[in-house]
Amino acid sequence: MKLSRKDCARISTFAKIFSNPLRVDLLCILKDGELNVSQICKETNSKESNISQQLRYLWISGYISKKRKGREIYYSLKNQKTLNLLKKLKELSK
Repeated sequence: MKLSRKDCARISTFAKIFSNPLRVDLLCILKDGELNVSQICKETNSKESNISQQLRYLWISGYISKKRKGREIYYSLKNQKTLNLLKKLKELSK
């Protein structure tokens, strides 16, 4: 299998996302539906600034989506592929 430099860069970005336990935790939490930052903070017992930073990274990377409802922003998994990927990673980690 031949990989281009672009392929290698994408793989590296992918690995960085899943190397952070909090990011993986956020993806797992969001699999059940959309939540706002306050709800996620309660669920993870983490500080809002840290959660916001990691959510931003996941959003920029294309794994989650966000939508405004009034004054709150709600986050959710972007698509079924992300959920399938989490399931596959769980299988591989056994």
